[in-house]
Amino acid sequence: MQGFNAINGSELAGALQSGLTYYQLWNSSQWILNDGPQGLQRLDYVIESAGKHNIKIILAFANNWDPFHLITTGGEGQFFQKDPVKYWFNGTLVSDYNFDGQAGEDFEGDLKLPNIDFGTYHMYPQSWYPELDFPGSNFTVEEWGLENKSIVYPSWVKKALDTKHAIMPWQFGQLGLTESGGNRLIKYADAILNGASPNDGLAIYPNETTVWDVFTNAAKIQNQRSGDDIN
Repeated sequence: MQGFNAINGSELAGALQSGLTYYQLWNSSQWILNDGPQGLQRLDYVIESAGKHNIKIILAFANNWDPFHLITTGGEGQFFQKDPVKYWFNGTLVSDYNFDGQAGEDFEGDLKLPNIDFGTYHMYPQSWYPELDFPGSNFTVEEWGLENKSIVYPSWVKKALDTKHAIMPWQFGQLGLTESGGNRLIKYADAILNGASPNDGLAIYPNETTVWDVFTNAAKIQNQRSGDDIN
């Protein structure tokens, strides 16, 4: 993008006066990201203007890993719906930020982007959030748990291995950890869970060998495949 560049400290006054768009300022080997109206906020105007004139913006992605590397959105599965889900809060009917665009993501729109191979969707236990029906599409389900682990996980992992899909189980944990000393703060926060932390009945622990071994054995298989079986 022409003019969307970096400047040094001696050029700052002229840049501000001329309205130059720049994204970072270098000053004595230190850099400051410009997130103001002459910086990253300018991208909002560019994207809006492109949409008005039916111009497609393509941001190049440099793939330095391998020719089979896939690109995802890195999102959590929030939506931007015209008629979002609503609920009552302190006597007022409000829209859910997961569906009204406040979270800054449009999951359905992301999946339509030609340079995105798959989206990422977070699905939590039923006791945490209402169940949602969603039409089938290419996406990864991350960070979810269930109580009947010994029944569901073995068949689910086997299916994933047979079809060569990725596996990301929710909440590997360790008994006795506290919120300040744990490595997953969301897992150990009592404010989020309706019960004692850290064990809410959904996490997977090493002493649950029936379930734990399912994932460790699957990891060995995936590790063997990673070097020579990528199709």
